[in-house]
Amino acid sequence: MKKLSVITALFCIAAGFAFSFHVIRLEKGMAVIAKDHLTLRETWVDAGKFDPKMLVTASPRVRNYLLQVYGAEMLSELKKGTEKSAGSVKKTLREKEQSFHEWVSEKLK
Repeated sequence: MKKLSVITALFCIAAGFAFSFHVIRLEKGMAVIAKDHLTLRETWVDAGKFDPKMLVTASPRVRNYLLQVYGAEMLSELKKGTEKSAGSVKKTLREKEQSFHEWVSEKLK
């Protein structure tokens, strides 16, 4: 009987933890943050291989935490992607325009 009560107590403690905290696995360790309300949603979040798509489906509390951790990295990647020179963009547009003019001139012949 004593064994059963110990097991029940441990189960209740584990359930209370699961309902109250998010456990987030990051690339550099783990984090435990409190939940906004009691739920089993996102008790364990694996963000070891972070993907910005995770932000869409994550709860607001987890989303805010992931933005704190990975926000600067995401911003630097965004800046790298938009650093194309104006000259390369103009060149691409001119090539598309030229191919369009050639296509139109062939159709109008």
